[in-house]
Amino acid sequence: MRNLLFAFCCLFLLLVRPAQAQELLAEVSVTTENVTIADQQLVQQMRTDIQSFLNTRTWTNVTYRPEERIRFRLFVGITAIPQTGSYKATARIITERPVYGTGYQTNLLSFADRGWSFNYSPRIRSTIPTTYLCPICRRC
Repeated sequence: MRNLLFAFCCLFLLLVRPAQAQELLAEVSVTTENVTIADQQLVQQMRTDIQSFLNTRTWTNVTYRPEERIRFRLFVGITAIPQTGSYKATARIITERPVYGTGYQTNLLSFADRGWSFNYSPRIRSTIPTTYLCPICRRC
């Protein structure tokens, strides 16, 4: 029994591989469903910042061409603003990846979250010095 368990564990370790990542080609849409936001520029900047973060972040050490990236569509519908800088929303994520050697895309994931809460405050780019390094990631 002990040998069988050991053999099973070895087989399991041989079959399990670490997950591999790939770069994203994101398209983000932010809407205000049941709330009124006086400054629509904030919504546009939120969309731009999220999309820029997803598209410019390097998730791997491999260089991918734009057509090789995973297509990532994020739909955010803001439903409430409990306090300044805090948001409640619905989120829908749809991802597709290219089929190697073809012009086709295949679905990877379709996910909806009706209870997404997040904090966001727009960056004021003009006040950040060009030599600024984030103390956490040393890149921002």
